[in-house]
Amino acid sequence: MPKSKPTARDGASAGRITDSRFASFETDPRYQLPSKKNIKTKLDKRFSRVLKDADFVATAKVDRYGRKLKTDTKKKALQRLYEDEDEESENDEDAGEDIEAEVEDDDIVRRELEKADAKYDPARGGGFSESESDSDSDSDSASQSDQPEADDEVEESRPGIRLRRDKQEVEVGEVTNRFAVVNMDWDHIKSMDLMALFSSFVPVGGRIHKVSIYPSEFGKERMQREELEGPPREIFKKSKDSDDSDDPGSDSEDGEDADSDLDEQVKKELLKEANDQDFDSDALRTYQLDRLRYYYAVVVCSDRNTAQKIYEATDGSEYLSSSNFLDLRFIPDDVTFDDEPSDECDSVPAGYKPVEFVTDALQHSKVKLTWDMHPEEVSRKDSIKKAFTGSRSEIAENDLRAYLASDSESDEEAEDEPAAAQGEQEEAPLSKKELARRKMRAALGLSDEPTPKPSKSGPVGEMQITFTPALSGKPEKKDEAEETTIEKYKRKERERKEKRKAKALAKREGVDSGAVEAGSESATEDLGFDDPFFTSEPAQPSKSTIRKEERLKKRAAREKEEAENAAQKAQLELLMADENGGGAHLDHFDMKEILRAEKQKGKKKKKGKRGSEDHGGLQEDFTMDVEDSRFKAVFENHEFAIDPSNPKYKATQGMKKLLEEGRKKRKAGPDDSSNGKKDGRSSKKAKSGGDPGELSSLVDAVKRKAKASSKR
Repeated sequence: MPKSKPTARDGASAGRITDSRFASFETDPRYQLPSKKNIKTKLDKRFSRVLKDADFVATAKVDRYGRKLKTDTKKKALQRLYEDEDEESENDEDAGEDIEAEVEDDDIVRRELEKADAKYDPARGGGFSESESDSDSDSDSASQSDQPEADDEVEESRPGIRLRRDKQEVEVGEVTNRFAVVNMDWDHIKSMDLMALFSSFVPVGGRIHKVSIYPSEFGKERMQREELEGPPREIFKKSKDSDDSDDPGSDSEDGEDADSDLDEQVKKELLKEANDQDFDSDALRTYQLDRLRYYYAVVVCSDRNTAQKIYEATDGSEYLSSSNFLDLRFIPDDVTFDDEPSDECDSVPAGYKPVEFVTDALQHSKVKLTWDMHPEEVSRKDSIKKAFTGSRSEIAENDLRAYLASDSESDEEAEDEPAAAQGEQEEAPLSKKELARRKMRAALGLSDEPTPKPSKSGPVGEMQITFTPALSGKPEKKDEAEETTIEKYKRKERERKEKRKAKALAKREGVDSGAVEAGSESATEDLGFDDPFFTSEPAQPSKSTIRKEERLKKRAAREKEEAENAAQKAQLELLMADENGGGAHLDHFDMKEILRAEKQKGKKKKKGKRGSEDHGGLQEDFTMDVEDSRFKAVFENHEFAIDPSNPKYKATQGMKKLLEEGRKKRKAGPDDSSNGKKDGRSSKKAKSGGDPGELSSLVDAVKRKAKASSKR
């Protein structure tokens, strides 16, 4: 039979090669790719054991890090490369049978899918009503010819139609002031959640007395079994090892061999790695849905009208976004509840916030096992998170109760544990060694159990710890409770520093330090800070403290001296200031300004411009007194000779006058009598104080000294 032409995915034929040079690609077998069936190497009987014998596929069980390795990796690699000739002939014979089996499998799968679609209910994941289970059994026995009825059943399984049908099937009953809430996720929903929910729909004049959660008979039976055996075995997949162990032919007749086989089996089970694929998803979902029936809640209202209004407003509604739909049933007045409620609430607590959760069995395709989750785990985690992340005001007494167990609960647990242990001891079978020991003690006249020796360290326990809320403290110390230990320490240190500063200031000003200390002590009385570390007397001052005080004293003395000098200077300036100038020109003497002024003096074109300028460094009324006897050495001693060729020489009017006077004295000579007479006259004038020029030079000298002291 010729091979069919390759077709595209949409059914159209693939593009053909029109070029004659490459036409042989489609017909020549040399250019055809080999099939997977033909690439395997055929093994005859001599080598067929390569694919079956464990010696050819033996490998390490763990890698160098201790991680478990898959044992069938080499075997699969050999099967990809080699093929047994005998298996090929058998495969050809079974090919026809496989085709027929595949057709039958397709029919079975189609029927199973139709049944799954008919049973699907997003609100209950299969439901719990008996009518539904009856319809499931009827659909299993129905033939494929009943397809229209199956279509109607699938149509009715939609959420809205299914909800209306459930309401019609469930008997509402007589309206009473009590109603029950069933089929909810009781691992997350508590009585306070239902109280907060139903309180929003209470009509005017009505109220809810309390909400109580009771365990159902079905729940008590299942929880008792889970307490002893754990979750049911049906939710786990059956492994191949367990199937092999159930084979009666594999049992060993020898007792020791049986024990060793059992030990090996237990060892394998312990080393076996578990994952999510170990669960049967359908059985696990059924188990999780059964957990919704472990409890039921009873809501007690003030009157029937209130209960009816709440029923009409909330029945069939979803709780938050958890996929839990409220299923409410009225409770007759003659029904009583003998069990103790596991949870009870009579008012919505202050600061209540609902817990956000999702029931995986009702919404997710991947179901989680929750049998070992503590009922208070979700709320406790939320409370602890709030305690660490929220503010201090958000932590209330109700939040503390969520993650701190009370002493009464621990006492009850302590009383229950010995009783349970005693019951287990009585029920547990005794070993041969224990029986022999008891017989020996009975023969010696002793009791069955040895008398316990008294503990040397004293009794362990008998201690009671009481946690007192922060708001229950003494009201008169409310302000102190808000101040922490570190804050009190900082405040004390701050007060001590202020006290030391006030004492030092009083010592500098001459005030009595004892009065200042008494006033500070009266102002800083003890405010309840009774820590002996902080209330003890201060130690003796250290060397560094003494040196610091000495430096402060020296600095204060220096500042005082500078202030006195400044005051003296200001007073001297006021005494020497002229009436017109106001003493503003006393500290102006600039050689550069003097040279500039003398240079510009002879230039008429800049006379008007310069005349308005203020030459601060030019002393216009200053004239050099060359006859002053104090500067006589300038003309007589060669060390004071003036060299006009020196670069530092400044040709000012005073300097020129000084040079001219020196020339005159040198020309006159030392024996000139007139000089002696003149000196005598000048000395007499100086003694008598009648020369006005000499008096002005004296004033100028005093001014220069004052200027020099101010610059320092």
